[in-house]
Amino acid sequence: KERNEYIPNFISKKPFYITDDLDTSGADYLEHQRLQKQEQDSKWYDRGKKKGPAATKFRKGACENCGAMTHKKKDCLARPRKQGAKWTGKDIQADEIVQDVQLGFDAKRDRWNGYDASEYNNVVEEYNALEELKKQ
Repeated sequence: KERNEYIPNFISKKPFYITDDLDTSGADYLEHQRLQKQEQDSKWYDRGKKKGPAATKFRKGACENCGAMTHKKKDCLARPRKQGAKWTGKDIQADEIVQDVQLGFDAKRDRWNGYDASEYNNVVEEYNALEELKKQ
C-alpha cells in the first residue's frame, strides 16, 4: 500500500468496528483515497481518418445519411441531407477508423494529440505563397 499523507493514521488503520466477517474479500477499504497509479501514457491515434475507399452502393446496416458502416444516422456528424445515401445511393462516405483507446482525462481532451510539428513548414510556405499572390 502506498502511503497517502493526507489520510490520518487513525483512519488508515482499520477501525475497531469493521469486523473481519464484513471484509471477506481482503481488499483495501480505503483504496479510493490512496494515491492512484499514474495511468498509461497517452497514445496518438488516427482521429478522423478513413478506412480505404468508399463503397460504390449503399450497404444494409450503414448510416442512412452518409452511407458509412461505422455509425448510425443518429450518430452521424455529417450535415443532414435532404435525401440520404440510403435513397439516392450517391456520395457514399468511406468508413472511419474506430480504435479502442484507453486515455486519461487530460489525454482525451488534448487538442494537439497527433499534431506533427514538421507539417508547420508546409503551412508557412502556403501562407507565404498566398501573400505573394496578393501582392501581385
